[in-house]
Amino acid sequence: MSAQIWIVFLLTLGCTGLCQLPLPVNLNISSHNLVHLLTWDPPSGDPAGLQYRVQVYSLSDGTCMPLPRCERVVTPLLCNLTEALSNLQESYFLYVWAFMGNQSSKPAITEEFIPMDHSYLDPLCIRVRLWGGGALRGSQPTL
Repeated sequence: MSAQIWIVFLLTLGCTGLCQLPLPVNLNISSHNLVHLLTWDPPSGDPAGLQYRVQVYSLSDGTCMPLPRCERVVTPLLCNLTEALSNLQESYFLYVWAFMGNQSSKPAITEEFIPMDHSYLDPLCIRVRLWGGGALRGSQPTL
């Protein structure tokens, strides 16, 4: 009988470290005209019912902020970060966890992201119109 108890104990102990959910993969931040979108892929062997949670880490003040709109992502695997990354000069890291019930993965972490440095900005289109004796100038982003 004591051998059976040891086997159950060892299986439980082994499962503690081995039964953790796998990390999300291929994290990618695309940023165009300061609209920032985070996408990722599910881990291989994606179990049914897996959800994802995203948090933003701000390097300057050392805070990790949950994103309410990205706390139970199922599909599509997308999180709009535009409002959360409002400081254009700040360094951010994004954390993505997979979770199901009370089980959670370790966080998958992006590389450092600085909105002003990593956002693709369309060039401005300059238009000049002659009006009477002067010129009227205006600028707008190209579409």
